[in-house]
Amino acid sequence: MLRLLGVSLVLAIINIALFAGLFYLQGASLADQLTLQFQQNMESSLTALGLILQNTLLGGDVVMAETIINAMFDGSVLQSVSLYDLDGELVFERAFAEPHIAYPEWLGQLFPPPEMHRTMEMTDGWNILGDLKVSSHQHHLYKAMWQVLTDRFLMYLLLMLTAWALQVKLVIYAAKKEK
Repeated sequence: MLRLLGVSLVLAIINIALFAGLFYLQGASLADQLTLQFQQNMESSLTALGLILQNTLLGGDVVMAETIINAMFDGSVLQSVSLYDLDGELVFERAFAEPHIAYPEWLGQLFPPPEMHRTMEMTDGWNILGDLKVSSHQHHLYKAMWQVLTDRFLMYLLLMLTAWALQVKLVIYAAKKEK
């Protein structure tokens, strides 16, 4: 009986290690996918803003540029949008305050935050109009990641416990058959 307990304990440790490895790999894969998605979103936002602002800046309408940036900023995953003039002076900036963290801190430590900003030089032919910079807070990435991982955690845990129970049953069955 002591031998069965030892085998069951070893199986439980193996299952926990497999579960932890699966959880980490799932998280790493998810972090890569979400990072790519967020970077593409930032790139799209930057390109759209640059194209729209080009004519506005050529006309010297800074108020309209601010209105366009505000419209693009609201409802997006961007943390900040900054517009710089030809001399590198800040013309306009819109930024959200640090958001409330809705995920555990260890998630950010386990999957370090990627670069979440992009800069684009706005031009009109050969004339440089200025620079546009957008950034997204990693909070949005980790919030989405945490949501997916918590949704899947219980399913993985249930599968792990079921597999462990079946393994223990098989060990007990094999031990009874051996006698």
